[in-house]
Amino acid sequence: MSKKPPDNVIYPSSFKGTKDTKPREIWETSSPMRMNSLGAIIPESETFVTATEAKAIPAPTDKGHVEVWSKHDKWFGVRVSKATAAGKVHRVWIARFKDGSKHTKRNIGRVFHMDIDEARNRAYLLRRIGANRSDDEVPVQVKGIYDTYRLLKGKEWSQATKDDYKKAFDMVPDWHNRRIDGFKAIEITKRFLKIAEDVKKKHKGKKAGWDGRSTAISVMRLMRVLFNYAKNHNMITFNPCDGLKSTGQMIPPPRKAKPMEFAKLPEFWRYIHEKCLPSTRDYILTGLFTGMRLSVLNDMNWDNYSNRDKIYKLLPDTRGNKTRELVPMPLPTLLLKVVFEPRFKNKKDGEHWILPSVRYAGAPVRSIKGTLKAMSEALEINIGVHDLRRLSATIAYRATRGDCSRSQNRRHPHRATRRRRRCHRSHSIGGEL
Repeated sequence: MSKKPPDNVIYPSSFKGTKDTKPREIWETSSPMRMNSLGAIIPESETFVTATEAKAIPAPTDKGHVEVWSKHDKWFGVRVSKATAAGKVHRVWIARFKDGSKHTKRNIGRVFHMDIDEARNRAYLLRRIGANRSDDEVPVQVKGIYDTYRLLKGKEWSQATKDDYKKAFDMVPDWHNRRIDGFKAIEITKRFLKIAEDVKKKHKGKKAGWDGRSTAISVMRLMRVLFNYAKNHNMITFNPCDGLKSTGQMIPPPRKAKPMEFAKLPEFWRYIHEKCLPSTRDYILTGLFTGMRLSVLNDMNWDNYSNRDKIYKLLPDTRGNKTRELVPMPLPTLLLKVVFEPRFKNKKDGEHWILPSVRYAGAPVRSIKGTLKAMSEALEINIGVHDLRRLSATIAYRATRGDCSRSQNRRHPHRATRRRRRCHRSHSIGGEL
């Protein structure tokens, strides 16, 4: 006895026959569906959400093809063609958008050869560019690639990264509306050299002695990312920035091997205590003993300091906190006694910044370049604010006698204890200095 069809199959009134006479492959299903007068299955819903649902859309039997659109993105869909004589069914991703005054549809790629996320991204790109076009041609422009890439990856970027990318992209405004497939390698190389030369000729570049290569590299790194995105999506066949990379032009200038010898630390220590303003001295000490980034040092406030726990909290949204997690940073004993506890005891009501600026009321210390320049002339110690992070590693190694590195290698379960030991041992380093 043959198996009975499920109760969830709904037959049209025009269908002649009984459930038992219906072909098994038509009625055997686990989800509610309707059937037309010819026996073809019609999905209950005319939309899809996942690639699996798109692949399961049945082929029509009474017409050449059927178009089904995404439930969430009405401009993105799939076209299913009628089965061939050999039983083959073609499914392609499609996009629909208004291009000027025209309503246009475009094929994007085969369903079984293209991931649904990639197809949706291409459909969105066509829709966005088409909205700004008056004709039926939809060229892929550099700005369109940049906007799409920023839309896809922007959630992972910090505010500093977003600002750097925008600054780099704004340095080539004449490229924004150009087609992505219209660039040549020689043009990229010439623009790279021109950007470096322009930065070098500026007053600020002359004063600081810049060669402009760092700026040119930042611009071309972004362009290389955009070209790679276009290449991966079959918009171009090669990356015109590859020539810069293969010739070594994209390699940044080498960093200083050593920002400062450990033997010069006592001289450095005396200078910041005898010649610097208290706010500048405390700024340098905080950077020296915590290794905080410049953006964190510039934004230190009392709301994130715990006098009871002796920690400073880096919030997930703090600029410079690349972990995007709450980081309770234990403070060394020396730093507590010299900087945080005295300032906490003497702070006024409503005072927000831990290191307030002497020059600008209501603002924190933002720059100590003048102090570092004077120190360079007096002691021949040429360091920047970022070098304080590297010096902090030297001091931490000396304070822990290497325990910090060894605990990482051993994956010690009580790292917090070792951090406290490091914090207290750094007090003896102050004595040595």
